[in-house]
Amino acid sequence: MQMLEGQDIALWQVDLDDSHLDAFAASLNPLENDKAQRFRSLALQTRYRRSQGALRQILSDYLDVPPAAVAFRHGAFGKPALAGQALQFNLSHSGNTMLLAIARHAVGVDLEQCAGAPFDIEPLLELLCHADERAAMAALAPDQRRQLFYPLWTRKEAYLKALGTGLSVDFRLVSFAPVDTGLWQVRHEGMPSSAPYYCRDLPRGDAAFCAAVCSQQPQVPLSPRCLLAAGSPCGQALRHAPCPTLPASRLGYG
Repeated sequence: MQMLEGQDIALWQVDLDDSHLDAFAASLNPLENDKAQRFRSLALQTRYRRSQGALRQILSDYLDVPPAAVAFRHGAFGKPALAGQALQFNLSHSGNTMLLAIARHAVGVDLEQCAGAPFDIEPLLELLCHADERAAMAALAPDQRRQLFYPLWTRKEAYLKALGTGLSVDFRLVSFAPVDTGLWQVRHEGMPSSAPYYCRDLPRGDAAFCAAVCSQQPQVPLSPRCLLAAGSPCGQALRHAPCPTLPASRLGYG
């Protein structure tokens, strides 16, 4: 059984290309299986089943219940949560990687695969960036704007997911004030005063991914974990372990 101390945030990374995750598909309920069938391609159906199965497996280890018994509910804006539990979670996936944050307080996480992204970010700047951010980017070369854009995007999504509103909030009203290296206080225009939120950029091995985690705890400890494939000494189909040094194409947490 996994334990979560105080204000810690557990961060789980899952390789969705790992076929051993298919063993967890049996824990999905009929609604989840129906949702999987609605994806257009077999690849997307498989990744959904693997991500949802991994989510149930990890959460079950904290709750000490069978994976199939993990019960979910949805907030007013659709954010999933655990039914009848104080434990909170948030997940994001991009490409073949899933990132899951678990805490005893509101938490949001976002992961974006940014290397080789096929779309032009220029039209997105007007839709997603605060006026101050657009002004700062205007003085930069296109490659520099792209490098600045993805961290902003992941922070904003992580914040709105922690807030529980999802994309219903205007991204242009959200900006960030630096607190420390990789740590940012959220500034949200028009939001009633409350305990501030903080976003932390997650270190990465290269520029392939950007990721951020958000909560109201500025110095919260992060506990990185990976869900590892078969072949452990214990003979389990999958096992939990501290996140090892990952290939350069994956996120590498400090």
